[in-house]
Amino acid sequence: MDASQKNYIHSSMIGFRWLVPVFFILLLNIGVVFSQFDGEIESFEFIYRQDFSGEPDDWNLMPEEGSWGSVDYSFTDETYRWDMNLKKDVLNYQSPDPVIYLPEDGYRIGVETYFEDACDNCAIGLLYNLQDNSNFYYVRLYGDGYFQVYAKEDDEWEALSEAVQSEYFIPSESNRITVINDGDNFEIQLNDYPVFNFTDSRFHGGTFGLAAEAPKGTQLAVRFDNIDVMKKGSTQVVDLEEETVTETEESALEEETVAETEEPEWENESPYRVNKVTAPMNDFYPPAEKWVTTDYTLDISVPITFWKEGRGNLFCPKESNEKACVFIIQHFDRWGSPSEAADDILGKYAEQVEDFEIFDEEETFTKDGFYAYQVGTYFTIDGKSYEGSHLFVQVQNVFFQIMSYGTRGTIDKYREDLKQITESFSFEYF
Repeated sequence: MDASQKNYIHSSMIGFRWLVPVFFILLLNIGVVFSQFDGEIESFEFIYRQDFSGEPDDWNLMPEEGSWGSVDYSFTDETYRWDMNLKKDVLNYQSPDPVIYLPEDGYRIGVETYFEDACDNCAIGLLYNLQDNSNFYYVRLYGDGYFQVYAKEDDEWEALSEAVQSEYFIPSESNRITVINDGDNFEIQLNDYPVFNFTDSRFHGGTFGLAAEAPKGTQLAVRFDNIDVMKKGSTQVVDLEEETVTETEESALEEETVAETEEPEWENESPYRVNKVTAPMNDFYPPAEKWVTTDYTLDISVPITFWKEGRGNLFCPKESNEKACVFIIQHFDRWGSPSEAADDILGKYAEQVEDFEIFDEEETFTKDGFYAYQVGTYFTIDGKSYEGSHLFVQVQNVFFQIMSYGTRGTIDKYREDLKQITESFSFEYF
């Protein structure tokens, strides 16, 4: 293959750019994204993240030009921007350098995409399980909100889905594309809502690339941001009828250390299954059929116990014997703000407990900059006095409640641990 063939390979459908390889970034803390579905809690551990702050050196900035047109690359407003001026129909893609390979046994990859210019016939997306220029999967999002998945095998294209206009597409705003892989099974999400599921066995592992596609005569600017690549971690299977939790595979969290940071200790057995402190939260605003549970991240360095509690997850410092914990649950309703959600939910909670009192409340933000509302409370259950801190977080139309609590006699001892768990909460680029 000569140099011109290496850079641009044209077919009757579109043209391709050969991949420029990825920079591997280790996290200094343990980052785990929890995903809940069908009675399972599945975790994904970060292996690469890029938010394009500080002008990183792992993505191409050299302009490219040929008979097909030209593309200029830049880091603009902490995003990766492509300015495309095309004379032919072209699919252009870039991968980071050096190459990062997707785990063959399961992964999750997501990127925020943005059309700076309106173009209904233009598309932006991801190449994944990329083996070479002629073999990969491609998910593309059109400028009018239509979504479609393809496979290219030995230069032959096959549509794996129909073109569907997603109701979760946000015009003139950033839209996040996510691919979740488990063996031969794939789930494609737009803004964290499932759009397609398919099974295909032709490609495993490989690398990935950012992609943009436009017809000849197009001048188009697109942007990419907040790339996350995660490997599959451990899966806990929850028997919702018996309310027991068992490990189905050995947890990577118990074996791996990252950048000399000690792993947290995870235990998945609870001495009891009815938690009177958190149980009422499960009865407020259960999800309608169209809602899905949204993923979040915690960076936890303290030894904890962890299990599913109703629709939420409970994280307790191990030594507290579950007298001090953090409960995280997503609520499903439409409030105008975190404070409005707090008033509504805590008003209902006050009816379920005794001596409910609010001693502090304030507007705040998460570490990722999402709008939040903090409420400190006192309450009594079965004659025991508790102190609780409720952080209500809004991410677009998604509302999380992060409730830390403890008995009045023990909470001071574990206050810093609870604070560390709560403040580590992160929603990964909605």
